[in-house]
Order: sequence, then C-alpha cells, then structure tokens
Amino acid sequence: MSNVFIMIGLSGSGKTTWVRDQIAQYEDASVWSLNSLRMQYAYQELGIGRELDLWEEPSAEAYQEAWNATKDDQAFHNMSNIMLGRMIGRAMRGAPLFIDNMNLRSGPRRRMAKRFRSKGLHVTGVYLPVTAEWALSHQMRGLNAETIATHLETAQPPTADEFDTLVTVGCRV
Repeated sequence: MSNVFIMIGLSGSGKTTWVRDQIAQYEDASVWSLNSLRMQYAYQELGIGRELDLWEEPSAEAYQEAWNATKDDQAFHNMSNIMLGRMIGRAMRGAPLFIDNMNLRSGPRRRMAKRFRSKGLHVTGVYLPVTAEWALSHQMRGLNAETIATHLETAQPPTADEFDTLVTVGCRV
C-alpha cells in the first residue's frame, strides 16, 4: 500500500526540510505544495515574480503578491486540483506522495485523508509543532506578527483518528 504524508505545521516549522530529507529515499516520490504551485502559476501564467525551484523559498513580499493574485483565481484552483489528481494516480501505482502545506485545520485534513483513503492509500500525518513564543520570536518566513498570531489561533493540533498513522517530529521551543 502506498503512503501519503500530510505535513502539519506553521510556516518555518521544518515541513519542507523534513520532506526534502525523506524524498531522498525514493526515486519516484511526488511533492504537492500549494505554495510552490502558486508561485509557479503566478510566474508562468500571470507574469508575477520569477521562476523558483521546488525547494526555494520566495520572499514574504513575492509570496503575498502571488497569494493576492491567485486566491480567487478559479483557473489556479482547477490546475492545482488536476495536479493533485495526477499525483494521487502516481501514488496509487506505488509512488509516495508528500503534501507539503501548513494543513492547520482539522476539517480540511480529514477531507483530504478521506479522499486518499478512498483510493486505497495509507495516510500518515506528520506534525511539526512549534510553541507560540518560538513562532513569534523567529518571525517565520518573514511573516509579520499579526499573520503568525492568526495562524496560531486557527491551528488545530492533529489527532490520531484523522490519520492511519500520526508522527510528531521534534518540537521547536
């Protein structure tokens, strides 16, 4: 049975670093990152920003510009769903799939896990918790304190019943 890994954690908590370290073990792993897709779409389709590689972090300003341009763009949302569907197909043929987003709320995580399970995939939640103090003191990813506070308020720690397996990776304090 193929694995889908759903990352859970605030910006800067180490999700992408963990994914990058894990996929080194696989030839055929897929990474679905809404942030990367958003930046790629903004550059290629809207002429915003510049081309970034998968692991390159955009500046806070560049990401905000891409977010504003794509948040209500139906074509972007359609494209991201098509890309995810293709990656699910690969996972059904044995390629591990890593979902590298914040995934802070339980409801969307549960819907995602249900979609993956309906395809016969094993769903592993990978939680990278950080304390509020750590998040605010590190001004993660160049975000301002108000944005970080909002993320902290909306974040819902994962529960074991959301996933087939739940792993907690470190804790930044």
